Amino acid sequence: MAHDVFISYSSHDKSVANEVCEALEARQLSCWIAPRNIMAATTFASAIGDAIRQSQLVLLVHSTHANNSGYVLNEIRLAFDNQKPILPFRLENVHYSGDLDLFLGAVHWMDAFPQPLEPYLDSLANTIKEKLAKGGAIIEVPTKPGGGADKPNGKPDGSTSETQVSPKPATESYKVALLYKRNAQPDEQLLKFLEEGLSAQGHRVFIDRHLRMGVEWAEKIKQHVSEADAVVPLLSKNSVHSEMLEYEVQTAHEAAQKRNGKPRLLPIRLNYEEQLPEALDAILTPLQYALWRTPEDNDDLLKYLLASLQEEPPPPGPEVLYRLPTTAGGMPPDSPFYVVRPTDNDFLMALRRRESIVLVKGARQMGKTSLLARGLQQARKDQETKVIFTDFQKLNASSLKRIEDFYRALIQLIAFQLKLKVKPADIWSDDSAPNMNFEMFMCEHVLEASPVPIVWGMDEVDRLFTCDFAGDVFGMFRAWHNDRAANPTTPWQQLTLAIVYATEASLFIRDLNQSPFNVGTRFYLQDFTLDQVMELNRHYGEVFHIQPPLRRQGEIERFFQLLNGQPFLTHRGLQETLKHGWSMEQLEQEAVRDDGPFGDHLRRILVLLADDHEVENSVKDRSTQPAPDHCKLRDVVKGVLKGEPCPTPESFYRLRSAGIMTGKTDESGKLRCELYARYLEQHLLTAAERAAVRSRSA
Repeated sequence: MAHDVFISYSSHDKSVANEVCEALEARQLSCWIAPRNIMAATTFASAIGDAIRQSQLVLLVHSTHANNSGYVLNEIRLAFDNQKPILPFRLENVHYSGDLDLFLGAVHWMDAFPQPLEPYLDSLANTIKEKLAKGGAIIEVPTKPGGGADKPNGKPDGSTSETQVSPKPATESYKVALLYKRNAQPDEQLLKFLEEGLSAQGHRVFIDRHLRMGVEWAEKIKQHVSEADAVVPLLSKNSVHSEMLEYEVQTAHEAAQKRNGKPRLLPIRLNYEEQLPEALDAILTPLQYALWRTPEDNDDLLKYLLASLQEEPPPPGPEVLYRLPTTAGGMPPDSPFYVVRPTDNDFLMALRRRESIVLVKGARQMGKTSLLARGLQQARKDQETKVIFTDFQKLNASSLKRIEDFYRALIQLIAFQLKLKVKPADIWSDDSAPNMNFEMFMCEHVLEASPVPIVWGMDEVDRLFTCDFAGDVFGMFRAWHNDRAANPTTPWQQLTLAIVYATEASLFIRDLNQSPFNVGTRFYLQDFTLDQVMELNRHYGEVFHIQPPLRRQGEIERFFQLLNGQPFLTHRGLQETLKHGWSMEQLEQEAVRDDGPFGDHLRRILVLLADDHEVENSVKDRSTQPAPDHCKLRDVVKGVLKGEPCPTPESFYRLRSAGIMTGKTDESGKLRCELYARYLEQHLLTAAERAAVRSRSA
């Protein structure tokens, strides 16, 4: 049976909740309340769930006790997920707890204090009836007994919100995720304005600050971004280099490929019109964006977003711009901050020798893309070589569903780069296998038509590992290598494949005899050595004609011990030390803070540890060996922190590919650096477990 109102309350507030229920029913509103309405032989959980789904509105009797009630949290979460209007009825002057704030942060409440309760019940009943008649969410505060009304969010002091918006609610409520970089300005100010403005119009706004840190935090971020109707990234000179913002944008982009364009990406540039970093550039640059310059643009920007949510033509202002797609790479090959490692020279020499297959493997953020860029730059300077470059991360999800679509996309990209006047439709034959079609294109239109050898550089090849057709593609590459070795007149003598990847290929490729990853010339990128960190530290001083960030040998050694030469962290640490004038002691104090210099990067690691099920399923689907027992990566890391080895080689390889662990085998593997150990101990281990770890190390 459907009811008008479901009443959620803590058992400590049972008497008040019953009084509210009786008062509402006396005013012709049907109520569902536990345990009164739970039928015999019905489970508590199923009865609660059915009642929330069948009720028109959820009334939360809110108090300190409700903040601490797991039952209340579960009921509000279910109401939120089922898009039920929620009306908090506060018994005391206490704000929502962190978990409840996630669901209720944008919802206005009614106050029922000071006691007695009776004077507030007429107003409560009238408000519920009004909302049920409108069928909308609770977005304004009703009049309190005795006359005047509270201001938004129940401010009795009469203070006004900074957000000035039309009181007319949107015709439909949307889920909107706002993406930003913490502690950056003007990002935070604009974030607050948009949050209040969108919420006032009845939209449900998600911001990650509502969540507690930890693995659940990481899972919730992906869930809310993926399920949103619209995702609004705030792009400023600070945020565009945020790993978390990059991850969230990629999550939204991938979800949109699966949900027919939802969430819609509505980027806003905050006085920033420069080229975006590579990962964001591929997704956001082709899109329309709004440009914010000063707070005077706030109102126009909000109107623009509201119109965009309703898919109406944007109103005049703010400035809405387009930017043509551009190509971006890793660190420029001629950068004074590029650290040359022994692998660099070996890789360049292999390309000069025109090897058949040249492989570069390394964990995430090791500089693989930058090394590939240096190699391809050398090849371009060699007038006897042509270059093709393919970044598989830039292929749309639709191009990775079927092998025919994949090859057609490759043909278009290669033809464009080599300025070939050929289209896939001109050469594709449905009577031939997809591999044969692509090989004919490569032979006739690329290799045989070129008077000079060709180097084909491939970045982010890992993206193909989970495709159903990966074995066919990699088997073809291996066949080219074999044909080149056996036949000196084959066109494949003209081609060098330079392949960059991070993931352990053997976890995905069924037949290793059909794999290009165990032939050719292989190189492994290593972390910076202490000498290389010292050299980089000097460069930062020399380039800016100042003292280097770290000035004493002892400081450099402590810096190296903290980061263990991880390339990205090393650069970031030196930059932040130089920027803030920190001592090594200050850097160490700030290092593991969630809002510290590495906070964005460290939070991304929590996301990686929480989001391992897709890789797990892919490995099980593609391995010829029996599937290993399920091992959550976060549980593996918890064990490593407590001195245990990785339970399986597979879990070790996955963590090493993600850049979280280092070593040669699962038995000798360890966390990448001291920074990771300190941060992950803080977020994955209990206080007792941390004490035990320190006791053993002492």
